[in-house]
Amino acid sequence: MQDVFAIALTPPTLELDSIGSKTFTVFNTNNFDTNFAIQDVEGLEFSENEFILGAKGNKTIHLKTITFEKDDGIIYVKESLDDINGIRLENGIGLKYHVNNENGKPLDKISGAFAGIDEKKGNKKSLALSVLLAIGVLVALLYKNEKVKLLKDKVSEHLFYYRFMKRNSR
Repeated sequence: MQDVFAIALTPPTLELDSIGSKTFTVFNTNNFDTNFAIQDVEGLEFSENEFILGAKGNKTIHLKTITFEKDDGIIYVKESLDDINGIRLENGIGLKYHVNNENGKPLDKISGAFAGIDEKKGNKKSLALSVLLAIGVLVALLYKNEKVKLLKDKVSEHLFYYRFMKRNSR
């Protein structure tokens, strides 16, 4: 039976420029040859994505920034150990990266549902005011509705009985 150790990477985080290259090193801490794979990351190019390292070996990977959709993320490196007592084992580690703009400052990008909200100053205020206005219109419309009035009366009636019964139970 072979002893399986952890994957090691250095450095623990990478500071990337928007256009440029960096390196990181993968270490095989096992006492036998091990297969390694680096998961593709959009906008980044690796010198090698799959390789085999000998026992206690290491490999320097060159990383090139092509485009950048996100200003930070994780590069996943996985080791695969085939046929250890009929079982395939996989182990992985993540290497954090951060992309800086041309001036060396972090990118100010927002992604997801709030993309574009911070493009102009005061945009958050106008969004909040729009939401409040929409809520006000809905409340005004619903308040004039007879079914809503009946529901409101029923709730008030039950609340009155609850308060009355609570007072008398003392």
